Amino acid sequence: MSDLFKTDIKIINPIKFKKNPRGLSRLLALQILFQNDFFENEVDLNLITKDLINNYLIHEDHDFVDLTLNIEEIFITKLVKGVLENIDEFDLKIASFLKAKYSIETIDNVELQIFRLAMFELKFLNETPTNVIINEYVDIAGSFFIEKKINFINGLINSLAKDIRKP
Repeated sequence: MSDLFKTDIKIINPIKFKKNPRGLSRLLALQILFQNDFFENEVDLNLITKDLINNYLIHEDHDFVDLTLNIEEIFITKLVKGVLENIDEFDLKIASFLKAKYSIETIDNVELQIFRLAMFELKFLNETPTNVIINEYVDIAGSFFIEKKINFINGLINSLAKDIRKP
């Protein structure tokens, strides 16, 4: 990655999402939101996005062009802008589901971005089935966290889904 965007986020192998363009796009949206938060909203989102697409996807000897063809840039933009436009509402809802020992300020930034993205999809992208949203974000969480954290993320997203998509 360029020096501008080197942070402490774990770089995972995006090749696992090669056959899942939406999954890869969700992963990139997560990375964009993380970077945006890391730089305290002071770096242009287009610059962050371009840097991640051009540099992050180059991994070992895998075919960069093949991965970039699987990116759904319109979907990424919809996710990122949707989260940023609703961030305060989402954080309040997420906070209301956290147990006493957790708060928005104490949970990991990657976890928080996963929750925000899942909330956006659950609330605004009704064409995507609930179980697909949950599974996609739990799968992404599995790239960053150990099982205990993954279970926590799964549980919270399930709770949010039940609340947002009440039958």
